[in-house]
Formats: sequence, structure tokens, C-alpha cells
Amino acid sequence: MNDLFQTKASKLAILEKIRGALDDGKALDEAQRVSLYNAVQAWLGDLVADLCPDPACRPHLFPVGSVKANDYNPNKVASTEMDLLEQSMRADGITMAVVVMQDQDGNALVVDGFHRHTVALQRLGRRYIPCSVIDRPLADRMASTVRHNRARGKHQVDLMAALVKTMMGLGWDDAKIAESLGMSEEELLRLRQMVGAARVLAGEDYTRSWGVMPEGTEAEGNE
Repeated sequence: MNDLFQTKASKLAILEKIRGALDDGKALDEAQRVSLYNAVQAWLGDLVADLCPDPACRPHLFPVGSVKANDYNPNKVASTEMDLLEQSMRADGITMAVVVMQDQDGNALVVDGFHRHTVALQRLGRRYIPCSVIDRPLADRMASTVRHNRARGKHQVDLMAALVKTMMGLGWDDAKIAESLGMSEEELLRLRQMVGAARVLAGEDYTRSWGVMPEGTEAEGNE
């Protein structure tokens, strides 16, 4: 019993030291406080890495100006939806971190959360924004962006087709693309037909026919 008490007392003493150090950190300048915050979040992520090794457990603050849009996001939001997003963020704050990938220059490229970033920068005047950092190759980042969009039921077909073309250029086959985007191979085929993607992909080698549907016609076969 005495050992248990000593263990609890030791833990409380450690927590008090941490709290004291963080309170002292409030006297640092802005850049130093942000750096300290990011370091502590990384340490806390390591503390529970065996239980929850997810990027959400180690969010980082990035200067909002260093967070850059990607050039492949097939998702656009109407102005009314942007207004609703702004209203939500003003009322509740930023409740979801922007998912980013850092480039060699230290900039953060958006994988998911472009519109949250836009509202934070252009409408709320935020100087920093919380981000979850992932480290993935380009094609994997593209697939992640589409999965986030599809999970919310929002993606633009023509931009998705261009994204598929890029993934093919990076050496991904149809099965891998379909699996990564949460699509069946038939959905992938229908996507290409709908937007005339075979024209975009002219000159590529195919193992099956990717016919282009004339405008105003429907795909044959099972839905």
C-alpha cells in the first residue's frame, strides 16, 4: 500500500514539474512557444505510440501562410457551403486538423482540409493552423485526398479522372488505383467513360478496352 502511495506521489510530482515548465514557457515569444508546443506534442505522441500511433495524436501548429494547396484535389465547395464552414469555425473553432505532407522546403502541402485552411487564412485571419502530418508518396497522398472527399460524398468526376491519369503515370495499375480510391474496377471504368478519359489517356498501353461514351448515352451493363 505504501509503495502504491509513493508511486502516485511520484507521478503527481512529475506532472507538477511538467505543468511548471509549460507555465514558464508562456513567457517565451510566439515562435518559441509554437516550437515548444510542437515538440511537446511529438513527445506525447511517442508516449502513446504503442496504443495509438496515429498522426492525430501529435498535431503540429504551422504558420497558415506556409500551408499550401495541392494541385490535384477533385473537390470544390460552393460559396454558400464556405459561408457555413466559416460560421461553424467561428462558433466552434477549428475542431479538425488539416492533414498535410511537408515538402523539402518546410512547407505543408494540404492532403485534406483545404477549405478549412482557406477559411482560417482568408476569413478568420489566423496566423497558425493545427495540422496532422503524414509522410506518404505522391500517389498515396492523392488516394488519401480522394478517400477523404468520397467519405464526405464530395468529389468532382473530371478532376478525379485527371488524378487517375497521374496515378497511372506513377506506375499504379487499375486494381491498385481502384482499391486505394475505394472504388470497384467497374466504377473506375465508368468514371473514364463518363468524362472521356480515354482521350486524355491517348497513347497509353491498355490491357482492356476503355471506350469513350458519346455524350447523352448511358453505360450498358449492370448498375
